[in-house]
Amino acid sequence: MTLFEFLFPFLRNIPGVRAIHGHKWMLEDQWEFKTDLRIDLPNDVDYLELGSKKAQFYGKTGWIILKPGFTWDGPSGPTIDTDNWLKPSAEHDALYAGLKFGVFKDYDVTLEGLKLNHEQIRKYADDLMYERLVENGVHEFRAGYSWAGVRVSPWASWEGLPWSLVNYWM
Repeated sequence: MTLFEFLFPFLRNIPGVRAIHGHKWMLEDQWEFKTDLRIDLPNDVDYLELGSKKAQFYGKTGWIILKPGFTWDGPSGPTIDTDNWLKPSAEHDALYAGLKFGVFKDYDVTLEGLKLNHEQIRKYADDLMYERLVENGVHEFRAGYSWAGVRVSPWASWEGLPWSLVNYWM
């Protein structure tokens, strides 16, 4: 049992997810999310890996598939990791991983036909997390401070950070 599980025992029984050391959460089931982002991938490419083989982005259709074994650090901001926060935070972290590892840099990422740059993709991920939180029943105030936390986060500018140190503490 981790310290996290000891302090928050009610979180041990979230279906399809288990607490782990390091990233905090690991999927045991597959999760799928539909986004409005599109990438015109070459005909011989079905999807892009978002930092690992456990997170795939199907750019032609906008689907994100998170496979069993995908790990992430849970919700951002001063919050308790509850089941209605986990899926939006996983989707958000998958999109951020795509930014962090430069997955999108060689492709034109579009939203409703408009080409997005790194910062616009990041803002889309943050806005999408807010929308998903509210859809899952999180109060707009709570979703709002989580959104504000990721918007002003110093980790958001991936260039030049010592990632081995940052990831150690995340």
